[in-house]
Amino acid sequence: MPDISNLLPAAYRHLLETIATKPHQFSGHQLVAFHPMRGPGKTVDTLYIGRALNGWHWDFTVEALQADLEGHLRKILEDKHEAAAYEDRLNWVEKYWQNGTKGYNTAKSQFWQVIRQISIERSKEGEQWWDDIVWTNFFKIAPAKRNPTGKMINIMGQASHDLLMAEIAYYQPRNIVCLSGLNYAAHLLASAKSTVSIDRNTPLIEYAGDVCWQGDEVIRLVISPHPQSRSTARIAKEIMPLLKDRNSEKT
Repeated sequence: MPDISNLLPAAYRHLLETIATKPHQFSGHQLVAFHPMRGPGKTVDTLYIGRALNGWHWDFTVEALQADLEGHLRKILEDKHEAAAYEDRLNWVEKYWQNGTKGYNTAKSQFWQVIRQISIERSKEGEQWWDDIVWTNFFKIAPAKRNPTGKMINIMGQASHDLLMAEIAYYQPRNIVCLSGLNYAAHLLASAKSTVSIDRNTPLIEYAGDVCWQGDEVIRLVISPHPQSRSTARIAKEIMPLLKDRNSEKT
């Protein structure tokens, strides 16, 4: 098997270089950077993809990025929030579930409500529900507390897609669930070299099928609307039967 350990750093560097060389649309914004978060399991069952990070514990400007691109890359790749230890990057979701103290209450996030409900149903006895999942976003760089603008996406869109493809190659998930809406996931679907849709009776789901991007590996892809202002229980219920069984072989 080829060495894939440098896939993510190389793709992330390319994204930052793209932004740094075309800074106009990013100037004047405090930016946040996201790196995928993975549970401690040995393999990845499901990769969940959102739109962009809403906020984080540090931010930066495009001018600072231009002045020290490698330093920013290292900080992103090695980022350790006090709530997200490196060896278990997702335990903070459960830690802050129903958090009654000052700070973030993950139970109020409709995004995490869907993921948690699905993962609890799929987890095996003795496992934590987040053990074998990864959370990522379509856009790793965004203005703090908002999604990237259309002009930002025009600049970093292809580099962001290349980084996402590197993540898929690196994590090798059995399933990918886009909780973003088809408008965000359309390029991911269109970039596949083969797709086979599956029959479904799920009115909310915008796409479900077996997809191949690289080599011969087939991954189940499910695209759902963003859960905001929708029934999270219904979205989770429609997604669950569409996912490959955890005992199935990755192909």
